[in-house]
Amino acid sequence: MAAEISLLDGPVDGHRPGGRVPAALRVLAALRVLAALRGPADR
Repeated sequence: MAAEISLLDGPVDGHRPGGRVPAALRVLAALRVLAALRGPADR
């Protein structure tokens, strides 16, 4: 999971320097990924 977050980290920070919004978007994206992974796993 750390690898996926770091991949999202680089480009966002590169194009949009220092902001709380990009960080929040990264957290939401991570939660969506986790939810997507958990969904099929539960079924």
